[in-house]
Amino acid sequence: MNDPRTLNGLDLQNFIDTIFLAVSLVDGLADLDGRSVAAHTFYNAYVKVIGPQRFTHGEIVALGNLFQVTLENDAALIKEIRAYYPRIGPPLSLADLGVTQAEQLNSLAEYMAKPDNVRMQSIFPGISSADIRQALLKLI
Repeated sequence: MNDPRTLNGLDLQNFIDTIFLAVSLVDGLADLDGRSVAAHTFYNAYVKVIGPQRFTHGEIVALGNLFQVTLENDAALIKEIRAYYPRIGPPLSLADLGVTQAEQLNSLAEYMAKPDNVRMQSIFPGISSADIRQALLKLI
């Protein structure tokens, strides 16, 4: 394959299609229980409620991963993530992403718990904003 900085035409389209294909596999490869569903729901809520500001998709989803395992109450995985993240630098708390106000936290929880959020409701049926808020409080 050519240097991606010099791709054009069909080569560029194939390169971009390969990226999208790889990215679309994340939910299926992450775990049997939809490992990245809550993480990406957190990202979507964050961008809608807080705005993208200065943080990357990866940084926001990284905290979303910690949110998901916190929501699942997976103590071993929470411990593993909390030990690993400081070595590579993603956010470990909501404050790291600029979420410091109760109103922001409530808005995030309400956005993520919407009944029409089919992906979130399929993995966490009947989840409420109160359930999500409890998990988010552990990330302060």
